[in-house]
Amino acid sequence: MPNLNPRASIIIATHDRPQLLPRAVESAHAAGTDVEIVVVDDASTDETARVCQTLSGIKYVRTERNQRVAGARNIGLVASRGEYISFLDDDDTRLPDSLDAQIEALDLPVFLHPLQVVGGPRTAPFNLSNILSFPFDTAIAACHLIFGGVLDRHPKLQVTLPHGGGVLLMLMGRIDHGAKVRPEIQKLGLPQVPSKYLQRFTFDTIVHSKSVMEFVISEVGAERIMVGSDYCLDMGYLRPVQDLDALNLPARDKDLILRGTAARLLKL
Repeated sequence: MPNLNPRASIIIATHDRPQLLPRAVESAHAAGTDVEIVVVDDASTDETARVCQTLSGIKYVRTERNQRVAGARNIGLVASRGEYISFLDDDDTRLPDSLDAQIEALDLPVFLHPLQVVGGPRTAPFNLSNILSFPFDTAIAACHLIFGGVLDRHPKLQVTLPHGGGVLLMLMGRIDHGAKVRPEIQKLGLPQVPSKYLQRFTFDTIVHSKSVMEFVISEVGAERIMVGSDYCLDMGYLRPVQDLDALNLPARDKDLILRGTAARLLKL
């Protein structure tokens, strides 16, 4: 399922080259952490359409008449949802993390929200895929950024995690312990323990619990937290500012959460 709210879109225009397309798409998946891949099949006459059906995580667009490269890219632009656009030829590949590197160079924050979540059939009943899987997936994504070396390769990259970081902060001690004893992580040679990477993340306030929010603030500080609402979804807050008032925070911390942190990240 394609990303519905991507940070960036990678547009691949293709015509009668199905043997090359899977490699280009695979490299696009590895290019960044919040990417939509738009494949424009420019009226191919071979098995390109069938090959595209086998490629996961793409948005497929087909033209009825050949538009050539420029026209096909324009069609891809119309179909794209990303705030930032990148083009990739079907016979080319993107380097791993290359889109993250470009975002870092622009000094832009990334909001990393789950879409395709863990759980499968067990979380289908009772809306557990939303209630439980979303915060679990948030933590999984953060761990991939840490253990995958993305944050070390891109030291200026700042990532905002929804749901108060999900279960990441609650499990941070277990994650640190795992990094000490598990050979799969030991062989990575991380330059610091996982919990030290928390300073690379910012967090929203959507945790639905006064005590949990107090815990999040105590773990990362108000300077790493921004007010969230998840408006207009039923799992969001109707009155996020009033919920924050219930914490009785010092004026400095409240101002950071309501305004200061976001202003710093967005350079307002």
